[in-house]
Amino acid sequence: RTRSAGPTGRRARGSAGRTRAGLDNLSAFYAAESGVERAKVKLGADTGAPDTLTESWRDAPGYSAEIGGWNVTVEVTDEGGKINLNSAEQEMLSALFEQFEMKKQERDVLAGSLLDWIDSNDLHRLNGAESDFYKSNGFPYGVKNAPLDSIDEILRVRGAPGDLMERNARYPSSAGATASYTFAQCVTVVGDTRVNINTAPPPVLRAAGFSAPEVKAMLDARAKKSWSAVEDVSSLLGEARYAYLKPRLTTGSAWFLIESSASRRGFEPVVVYALIRRVSKKIYVTGFWS
Repeated sequence: RTRSAGPTGRRARGSAGRTRAGLDNLSAFYAAESGVERAKVKLGADTGAPDTLTESWRDAPGYSAEIGGWNVTVEVTDEGGKINLNSAEQEMLSALFEQFEMKKQERDVLAGSLLDWIDSNDLHRLNGAESDFYKSNGFPYGVKNAPLDSIDEILRVRGAPGDLMERNARYPSSAGATASYTFAQCVTVVGDTRVNINTAPPPVLRAAGFSAPEVKAMLDARAKKSWSAVEDVSSLLGEARYAYLKPRLTTGSAWFLIESSASRRGFEPVVVYALIRRVSKKIYVTGFWS
């Protein structure tokens, strides 16, 4: 007579299923991690400045391969082509927020409050907010008085719209179509105040101080040939504008974000991220998460 499995049998099968799922998840993680390792090798082999959108480390429009039965895709982003929220001046922050549908009063409040959040003192900037504002308005926290650890930490700051990370800025592309960039794609928390003019998207160039016509001219020029040195843009901008913008510009980068995803039919994809600092061809992983 055939016996039903009973509670013990069901538990055993359930345990086996969870074990298989765990092994599959681990297998996907290692496959994704191998994608990160490949990107690290390519970054380490790069000669450094100038860093451009056409270099081998970028694998434009992305690297894809089958590893251990998983479809692995890897994308490398130059963090130097973004606005560093921890080091940008108020003028640059306000110009950045303007690209993402924030009115003047709104962006003045957020810029001032972000600087108050980061600095080490309790002095209020104009339109800013220190710990007393958060506590008097029922927030369970005060200002950090230290740099942001992640870009989404800005959502805790007074004046930050809840949908800020997903807000889009749209610009005409060189092909005549419209390209869209989210706020999250334009900001970082590493590096310095300079932006890489070879990799910065239009909203970042606008935040750095370029006018709309200058951005178009910059994009048209770099589509034909990447900028080898910051000095090269002086002929396009004119000496006065170049002298004003020069301290905010660079053509090389030291920070990169690697995103590697492993997927296959019937399974949830596993995505790992690595924040990379490159110093004289040496690669340092300063952050790793999934």
